[in-house]
Amino acid sequence: NTATSTFNLAWDVTAPVGSVVINGGAANTTNANVTLTLSATDNLTGVAFMAFSNDNVTYSANQAYATTAAWTLISGNGNRTVYVRYTDVAGNTSTSIFSDDIILDTLAPVVTWVNPVANANLTGTSVTLNATATDIGGSGIASLTYAVSAGTLTGTVWNIANLPMDVYTVSATAVDNVGRTT
Repeated sequence: NTATSTFNLAWDVTAPVGSVVINGGAANTTNANVTLTLSATDNLTGVAFMAFSNDNVTYSANQAYATTAAWTLISGNGNRTVYVRYTDVAGNTSTSIFSDDIILDTLAPVVTWVNPVANANLTGTSVTLNATATDIGGSGIASLTYAVSAGTLTGTVWNIANLPMDVYTVSATAVDNVGRTT
């Protein structure tokens, strides 16, 4: 009697390739807790694990490969990058950099008045309102609008020709690209 046993061997020396997308590809976020969308393929044995990093130096522990994962960005405002590496069943870990960027913006913009200055005595028939908006959170300014308590405002020109002597309120409101308002 003769017994024959046959089996297949997989000689896999190629690491997986893939990608990562933060919050569905959004440019900005107000929250350091984000959702990663992951995609990876392997030429032979299949993707087994994934690990994440905020600095491409220190990675999280390997976890079973999945197409989504929760991750926390480094705190503070500005551009944040998430890196992912994939490992296949044979133990090959990707050396290519798979990453995505997002701007973390947790601060409201700041408005600085240029004209008129606070407590100014106004003369003439109109005043051109001028303020600057700065977004220290990093997402950028989406809009800057003006309002006055009396008179008419056309664009940035405030018609004061028929206003009685009084104290009036002038305001500027800035909105950044994540919706935070001054």
